[in-house]
Amino acid sequence: MRAWILSIAAICSVGCGSSERSTTSENAAPAPSAEVAKTAEAPATDASTMKTEPTAAPAAPAAEADAGAPSEPSIADPRPEWPTVTKEDEVPVCVFASYEERGKAPFVEQVRKQKLPAGAPLILGAFPPWCMNEKCDARPTLQCWIDQEGDGTLVVHSKFSVEHKPDSSCKGDCEIVAASCETPELPKGKYTLRHGTQTMEISVPGVLRDPCFKKAK
Repeated sequence: MRAWILSIAAICSVGCGSSERSTTSENAAPAPSAEVAKTAEAPATDASTMKTEPTAAPAAPAAEADAGAPSEPSIADPRPEWPTVTKEDEVPVCVFASYEERGKAPFVEQVRKQKLPAGAPLILGAFPPWCMNEKCDARPTLQCWIDQEGDGTLVVHSKFSVEHKPDSSCKGDCEIVAASCETPELPKGKYTLRHGTQTMEISVPGVLRDPCFKKAK
């Protein structure tokens, strides 16, 4: 509202100045006729006898004219602060035969059986614990890494955090939030994978029909 009022004031200042300057033309000498201009020489101009009307002082810029007015309060962010939810070693994690297979499943519901090779690293893929939607969640982060315990046990770690709107649950328009980590090259044999309280026994080479960790009952 203030910006609109200042714009009107600026227009008024310019209009008033134009009207005041136009009054100086009333005191000016009339221009000679075309015939006189052809036969007579122009008289010398005596600067001391010239009459000028004082012009109006230029209007102050709107910003300066309003310098003493109190500023309006800024509009606050309408979204209240959402609490941060964190989960360590609690998100869905699945085993993939390669990064190519990992790329085929941006969401945990898309994971299919995996044919595990020997002599190559396996890829562990972590997923968020629920559908990420900007109406319910903000600034999600997801991490994954692996520790080796002995020759046959691999411990998978995950860490997830997000600012989540309290008592909300968004089901559609899920955003892709994913993390991946890889094991060392695994020679032929049997291995135990552990993630939090969940364990998985695998054989390489072998086939995992259900390659995701299951929650402990």
